[in-house]
Order: sequence, then C-alpha cells, then structure tokens
Amino acid sequence: MIVDIGGRQGRGRALDLLVMERAAVLVVPSLAQLARKTAELAPMLAHYFSAPSGIADLITVGEGIDTRTRQGRIAIDVVCCVARFERGSVYHA
Repeated sequence: MIVDIGGRQGRGRALDLLVMERAAVLVVPSLAQLARKTAELAPMLAHYFSAPSGIADLITVGEGIDTRTRQGRIAIDVVCCVARFERGSVYHA
C-alpha cells in the first residue's frame, strides 16, 4: 500500500497504518518529510522506528537510512541523540 505523506494528515495516516500493523515499512524521500525540526522528529523515530520497541522499519531515500540494517538503526539513534543534545538534556555517564 502506498500512502502519500505530503502533509501532516498524510503523515498521521501512514503512522496509523503502522500502528494497526497494516504496513511494516515506511519509505520517505527524506527525514524532512516526517518533521521539520529534530525536536519533533526524535520522539517519532524513537517510538515508531527505534529498536527494540519500534513497531516498524523506516527507509529514507535521501539519507540512505534503512532501519532493517544495523547501520540504519545506528543512524536513527544518532538523530535521537542530536535532538537530546539540542534540548540540553544529554547526560554524561
């Protein structure tokens, strides 16, 4: 099934299909299609696409990210870390 995510309604519909398990992979031209700001993007990535709690896989054509691969999962984790850094909540161990 192909869903045009050209806007917030399309994005919401695509994410709903993932939650309902009617789709297993979301393919987007770029991460910018999902959210405009890293602060908006990170929670979405963490909830829907980060292992082990992610409910689906994500492929971003422009960035070459595919969460079905180890490198893709690491790339998503890096984006989430950048968002935490931007919010000033990076913790040092």
